[in-house]
Amino acid sequence: MPETLVGASGSSFTQPAVAGTGKRILLVTVPFPPHGEVGAIRAERLARTFTEAGHEVTALTVHLPSDAGRARRSSAAAKEVVTVEVGERHAARLLRLMRRFHLSSPRNSESRAGSESTTIASEASRGGIREFVLAVLALPDSEQHFIRPAAAAARQWKPGDFDIVYSTAPPFSGHIAAQRIASRLGARLILEFRDPWNHSHAQRVARSFGITRKIDDMLERRCLGAADSIVAVSEGAAELIRSSSPGSEPHVILNGIPSQLLDSPQPERTGPLSILYAGSLYLSRDPRSFLESLALVLRKRKWTPQEVRLDFLGECRFFHEDSIEEYVQRLGISNHVTFTDRVPHVEATRRISEADILLLLAQEQPIQIPNKLYDYLGMRVPVIAYADAEGETTRMLEQAGGHLVMKHSDPAVNAEQLERLLASRIADRQAEVGDMAVLNAWRSELQMQLLLEALEL
Repeated sequence: MPETLVGASGSSFTQPAVAGTGKRILLVTVPFPPHGEVGAIRAERLARTFTEAGHEVTALTVHLPSDAGRARRSSAAAKEVVTVEVGERHAARLLRLMRRFHLSSPRNSESRAGSESTTIASEASRGGIREFVLAVLALPDSEQHFIRPAAAAARQWKPGDFDIVYSTAPPFSGHIAAQRIASRLGARLILEFRDPWNHSHAQRVARSFGITRKIDDMLERRCLGAADSIVAVSEGAAELIRSSSPGSEPHVILNGIPSQLLDSPQPERTGPLSILYAGSLYLSRDPRSFLESLALVLRKRKWTPQEVRLDFLGECRFFHEDSIEEYVQRLGISNHVTFTDRVPHVEATRRISEADILLLLAQEQPIQIPNKLYDYLGMRVPVIAYADAEGETTRMLEQAGGHLVMKHSDPAVNAEQLERLLASRIADRQAEVGDMAVLNAWRSELQMQLLLEALEL
């Protein structure tokens, strides 16, 4: 009989009965711990959820330097982790060759954001034959070099060895590999979309030319058509999948808020009121409008660095080619702002938990939900968000309550709202925000149970 469980919040969910029903699941994922990409968090959560539900999980992922030549990696979340050597990205090899013969722009030889993908995208945006080749080498993304090695590694298994091939993406190259593997093994194919494959705001290199867009669309349709079940992590992504593949009905399963964040006591906050941004500045995540509003408030209220400070944590010294440190100096607020480069995840979580206010930049991502948002919501402090007015991030923040979404383009208008929020937090720094009934429904553990039920696992 299924067992009804009660979470720490008092919310209940059903644990499926697993005796004699365990499935053999091959989880195809480019990032998997200890991989540093945020997608590795979801992949490990999936593996752990399936394992704890009584299923046997094998993860197929990329080989990392820390694997030290081993083709197997141990994991508490999965029975086995099989790694494949993928080598350097095809586009990166081409760029290196271009630079060797002085065919690439010197200004792009090193990405200011520290991202190889950003460099490739910058080169591909320039137009011409070499840029077309870069677009081809990014079909469907720069991880296409994972497809053939993954499919080759899967030849160690024969039809019937797995009941399910589950792929989580991006990168969408993993979906292509999973589709090939599932077809050969005769296994049920489940595709999960943490982000949509194609949409109007996509800034993927493969979308740079008409012909590569057509091929990209064809690859997406082929994968969707082959899938037995589809999972999306936002309603917006699910709606796009429905439009791309009529008749498909994705299961919407959020990433969710880890319970340990919601259940942890609030720290005692002392010292300057701290606003924290954690992450990187890329795509459209431009902090300059917020910095202008903050400068206006600081000048008006004459708050000192001992009263209010802003901390950037991560790759935040540049936004594309523009120095944010220099911009802060021009605004005259450099004494209020600190920049700290990447730190271990544990340290980042500690810093986030101690902040009074959290800054979220999610511009031009209307149908995506940054994984960071769930961590922010779990801290129970106000979030200042620059996000699409009708987007998923805005909807969630408004549903949770107590947060500030900047919907104006005028920094002066936003400064008025910012001033009120800062003043209220200075007056009461321990006040918790967010509707607990809503936040409890977004617990990651509950979302994973909903996934098991939706997939009848």
